[in-house]
Amino acid sequence: VAGYATVFPGGTPRPPSSNLNTNGSGDARPNLVVVPLGADGSIDIRRFALADVVVDVAGYFANATSSAGLYHVVAPTRQVDTRIPKGFGSLAMDGVGTLNPAGAVPQSAVALSQNITMTQSVGPGYVTAYPSDQRRPLASNGNVSAPNQDHASLSLTKIGVGGRLSYFSSGGTDLVVDITGYFDGPA
Repeated sequence: VAGYATVFPGGTPRPPSSNLNTNGSGDARPNLVVVPLGADGSIDIRRFALADVVVDVAGYFANATSSAGLYHVVAPTRQVDTRIPKGFGSLAMDGVGTLNPAGAVPQSAVALSQNITMTQSVGPGYVTAYPSDQRRPLASNGNVSAPNQDHASLSLTKIGVGGRLSYFSSGGTDLVVDITGYFDGPA
């Protein structure tokens, strides 16, 4: 049975939309959701035909008191396409690729918004994007459940010291990464 989850501000009526959809049992999917907090600082999650949901908090938006943290949209810029290869080669099982987005975003950028697409997968697996100077988190930005699947997802990822990001693949896949925006750091 196909399932879905809806995330919304705590204590408010559930909207008539979903933030995540699955195709049935065993179809593990990540998704990035930006949701306001309820009056008491909480969120609600309603699910249908989903046994488990894992929630990782990736960040928050604050009131604008300075330009630090401001988000800037950019025309999508392809940084990685391992099919040709651009950026780095295909990610083998338990492989890591590293990217320096210099030129696509200014040096003042501290985080990116990026579309991460897993394509031509060799089997089930996931991809995690993370700052290169930090340990890989126990989270995923994209999942596939079978060979030859294509799954795209939006990711907000902090840029590591030295301006580098890493991409870990638990299963062999080609990867396409398009930068769609960035967040400013402190001036």
